[in-house]
Amino acid sequence: MKKALASLYFLLLVVICISQNSTSDSLKLYYKFENIFGSMIFDESGNGNVGYRYNAYSYFDRFGRADHALRFNGNSSFVFFDANSLTFDEYSYCAWVSITETPSYGTAGFIIDLGSFYGVDQYIAYTNQYSLYTLDGALAQGYNTDESSSWISRNELFPMGVWKFIVYTRSNDFIKLYIDGELFDSLSINNVTPNYGDYPKGYIGCRNTMEQYFHGVIDDVRIYNIAISSDMVVKLYTEAIVDIGDNIYNEAVIYPNPSSDFINISMPIKLEYLKVEILNSWGVPVKSFINKTRINVMDLTVGLYLLIITNMEDQSIRTYKVVKL
Repeated sequence: MKKALASLYFLLLVVICISQNSTSDSLKLYYKFENIFGSMIFDESGNGNVGYRYNAYSYFDRFGRADHALRFNGNSSFVFFDANSLTFDEYSYCAWVSITETPSYGTAGFIIDLGSFYGVDQYIAYTNQYSLYTLDGALAQGYNTDESSSWISRNELFPMGVWKFIVYTRSNDFIKLYIDGELFDSLSINNVTPNYGDYPKGYIGCRNTMEQYFHGVIDDVRIYNIAISSDMVVKLYTEAIVDIGDNIYNEAVIYPNPSSDFINISMPIKLEYLKVEILNSWGVPVKSFINKTRINVMDLTVGLYLLIITNMEDQSIRTYKVVKL
């Protein structure tokens, strides 16, 4: 019996490892936008899909780290990459975005676009009464070889300056749109084939026709050659990125920051007794919690606050600046 249980446990480990490796192997493009000093954007997936930025400048990411994201000006900023090796029948596009300015009425700002021309592409866009004045917010769309198109629209604008995680997945059967780790909607596509055209190009921050520019900040762009699972979407949404260094075991990550509604505290190690305090600019405590890592800040006035995290076991303290929008 023990041998059978051991064998079953080993088999489960193998299945989990294979699943994790499969997802990792399916990542075909990954732009972190970190510490860029020239026009070249390196592909962290290891597949050599180098990008080139034009009029897009390094900016703060969702953790408040400088030079870890790209800001796009809404009229001439974009990142270009060769999309010939990225024309998959099944795919996932992922990106963190923060809106600086809503597109003009009836228009859109493109976040990720792969294709050859208008109506011969696959993309995520941010819209304002777009396409016959009916679509708002995040739009995931793909044109098909049978001249049809498949799309899902969030139909709700994002708050300005708030980081949002958008994932668009396409399998042979469904397209799906996720916002902040949650499935918004799915659509059956009856096994139609995506159309990229004859000369596919990849753009971040505009459409492949060099128009419909995005105005805001973009970070952590990923492209997979599979429709990633909902569990993987949640994992990507909740991942805590910390700088590698001596403090990797005692520094927290606060995100999104700035925020208008909630802030999350991600600890690299689990603490049993955690005290969280928020102080206003006068040093007066306005909120206090025990063992809580998701904090509602909607009732705070706009401004700068100090967030103090105390490990009650050894009384060590960490202090962070947070901005309420």
